[in-house]
Amino acid sequence: MEPQIDNVITTVGKRDELPHDFKLSQNHPNPFNAGTTIRYRLARRRQVTLSIYNVKGQKIRLMEKAVKPAGVYQVHWDSKDDLGKPVNSGVFFCRLQLDDRESETIKLILLK
Repeated sequence: MEPQIDNVITTVGKRDELPHDFKLSQNHPNPFNAGTTIRYRLARRRQVTLSIYNVKGQKIRLMEKAVKPAGVYQVHWDSKDDLGKPVNSGVFFCRLQLDDRESETIKLILLK
């Protein structure tokens, strides 16, 4: 009996060429000192969860969790955790998760 293969589409190419209906852009500035701006684009209405993680994979800040219509959005991270405490310098990751199915992640560098 042959194994069943699911219909899977794999694309190899530049990040901008991937067939997504969303885009998480690199934060600006990066590296940053006190704060940075994170932008993302949605081509259609989606459930959005935007979170910041440290290098250990621990969530340190939930930036957004909401259903959003199509559009371009930006969020400012003030380099603080969910308790309002400043985080130390280092590498962080911003993850945009959509509908609990798709996600993109970028690397952020905080220098104080």
